[in-house]
Amino acid sequence: MRTQIMIITTMGKFSPAKPLIVAALAVLFLTGLRLGEANAANYVIYLHGRSMNSWPGKAYLGIPSSWSHAPISYNGSARLLNSTIRTSIRGHIAARCRGANQCIVVCYSAGCARMMVAFEDLRAAGTPADRTLWIEAAASAAGGTELAALSTNKGLSILRKLFLTNPGPDAQAIDRDLKINNMRSTLAYIQNSAPAPVYHLAGRKNICIKTKIRGLSQLLSSVGRWVGRKVAGPVGAVIGGALGSLFGSKKVKFCGNRQFPGRHGDGIVPVHSAAGYSNTASHANHNDGGPKYNLRAYEQVPLFAVDHRGIFEPTVEKASLRLAINKNVTCPNLPAESSDDVASIVYEDADSTVTEHTPGELLMYCGQNALSDPTEYASCVGQYNCCDNFSSGSTSGCTCGESLCIHSKRATRSFFTGNKCSGIEYSEGVGAQYQSWDGLGMAGTTATTVTIKSTRDRNGNCQALTWRWIWYGCTEYSPTSKSMTNMRRVYRPHIDTYADNPKGWNAWPGYVVKTTDKSNHHCPL
Repeated sequence: MRTQIMIITTMGKFSPAKPLIVAALAVLFLTGLRLGEANAANYVIYLHGRSMNSWPGKAYLGIPSSWSHAPISYNGSARLLNSTIRTSIRGHIAARCRGANQCIVVCYSAGCARMMVAFEDLRAAGTPADRTLWIEAAASAAGGTELAALSTNKGLSILRKLFLTNPGPDAQAIDRDLKINNMRSTLAYIQNSAPAPVYHLAGRKNICIKTKIRGLSQLLSSVGRWVGRKVAGPVGAVIGGALGSLFGSKKVKFCGNRQFPGRHGDGIVPVHSAAGYSNTASHANHNDGGPKYNLRAYEQVPLFAVDHRGIFEPTVEKASLRLAINKNVTCPNLPAESSDDVASIVYEDADSTVTEHTPGELLMYCGQNALSDPTEYASCVGQYNCCDNFSSGSTSGCTCGESLCIHSKRATRSFFTGNKCSGIEYSEGVGAQYQSWDGLGMAGTTATTVTIKSTRDRNGNCQALTWRWIWYGCTEYSPTSKSMTNMRRVYRPHIDTYADNPKGWNAWPGYVVKTTDKSNHHCPL
């Protein structure tokens, strides 16, 4: 900011006091200027997506001490041009991305569409958010998604039910706005309104549902009965019964990426939207030379190996590094990639009275709730070491080993009773947030006191518990053990105890659990 200072003095005979007065006035003016500038602030604004009411607390960026997080709460499933939410977001951005303040905006999914509306509103009003440094867009739905048409088309109520917990007309109102034609034609005027570079992150993993759909089951059963009536005699009865039995109980599988050009997407949003392309062609990476809207950049050329929920992890990592801060976040409840249609999750539900869960709920599961570390109780371990708490159906006969277990949370550290990560694995947690080194396994609810000798960290490194001695002239480490309270045993399928880690362990410095300060003594020989 350039500042002009004009000092006016009266003409007249030179006096030694005049330079002192002028200097004093200049000092006071500059001091006031610095005080005014000190009120300037730096903000990271967060705009969440569909089925969410706020940004996940665990998915904040790593920021310097001079910056502040500035999330905003709103109903992420409300209509895109809802006047109350639209005004609130516009004011939130204007207050932090103009004048003396400066900002970074981080958006997710439908939140990116709301962001572009706000930027265009401010530009059209002649008050652009010109102090926006850059924008991080995770799985942006600002270009629309083909799934929006399927979830709102009354003629496809079966598909609509798949994507709405409550298939009422306004259960997820924003789906009506995220149709391709609406975002790229009716609202095309918002697409080039970004005031700063938009760094896009698009995923490539699928999301699938495998479910019995009551409407389809009844329809196909009726077809079977109709055939039975039209074909006379026992043959017709056999054919009709076979069709009714076969199709009446058939599960239907729906995968999001099958609806996208080239099947490229993250299960909810296609790459052409998530990567900022200005057309709806098939795009297999972030930058294939295709046309893009203004100022649309990208974090890397290949797509990220995550689905729509897992995009938080690379978003936090990449955006934090741009702020010169190293930070990672994971969603430990995301299962491993399935061999079934390369989907990152396949949800199987039953017909009749079982509540059918949908992508909107799964989206919240890891996009929001899992990052908030909810407690999930279960008495069995299902596929991928994940607790089967979605449905009332049982999965496997693998019990947790106690009457009740809690699914492990944030990948942090596990503790072992033997050297070199051998023996029995335990979790240390505060309250009900029990942890394991890889975020998997089930933690029993029975608290116990146990002697620990080694640990495994989130990177898989095995470390000895060590005792640190600080001497005058040197620091020494020696393996030790520690009696720890409030420990919970970690149960994993087919594992009772562990043998020695074949790669040994790191005893220096290891995992320090005790420090003795003898700095007033010389280092012993």
